[in-house]
Amino acid sequence: MRVAEFLILNPEFPHSIRFSVDRVNAALHLIGDLTQRAAKLPTRIAGRLRAQISYSQIEEIIAEGVHTYLQNVRKDCKDIHAAINEIYFDYPIEAEIAS
Repeated sequence: MRVAEFLILNPEFPHSIRFSVDRVNAALHLIGDLTQRAAKLPTRIAGRLRAQISYSQIEEIIAEGVHTYLQNVRKDCKDIHAAINEIYFDYPIEAEIAS
């Protein structure tokens, strides 16, 4: 149980999920501030994931099932990836030329 808590919830260990999600959230806010593209969707999804992990207790994670919990985290990461791709990489060039 202690190992799972350390690897999932530790905010200072660079390989923990919480540390990584905190960094993704901070990076998305910075990118959103530096660009003119609307980054609301990935920022919202990352913020929701960050809040979920920040307020999770290892006892709740164990009760839910670590595998299920990690699958949900993975799904949110996929959603963040898809939103970033859509907003920053997969947009019609005509829309940018017109603006």
